[in-house]
Amino acid sequence: MKFLFKNDKKIAKKIRVVRNPIILNGTDAAKEKLITLVSRLENKHKNAFLAVKAWALIAHKFPEWKLVILGDGSLRQKMENFCKEQNINNVDFPGFVSNVDEILAKSAVSLNVSNCEGFPMGVAEAIVQKM
Repeated sequence: MKFLFKNDKKIAKKIRVVRNPIILNGTDAAKEKLITLVSRLENKHKNAFLAVKAWALIAHKFPEWKLVILGDGSLRQKMENFCKEQNINNVDFPGFVSNVDEILAKSAVSLNVSNCEGFPMGVAEAIVQKM
């Protein structure tokens, strides 16, 4: 912001940097070959179906990896059917879970496929788990 307003000294001197207050947990647990998506399973804005479409293109190259989709919504059944039709077995749909932090702590990769986000909670949760 200071760069954007470098020519306006009145505004530039009022800009303050406040570091993100997220406190990382102290665990360095070994990551598993998990790719997680934490999202409402909806088309509008969230674009959740993109995760399984992309995974369909590469899942056969990474059979030891698993895509874990946390959340629920109107697309869940369609996404599950797509995976069955494409014979993609390394996808899990646990739905809503109470242990999101535990799953993210084990996960090596976290996805965000949203078309737009104000503040992506799934990304923030992944950061807290040292993604």
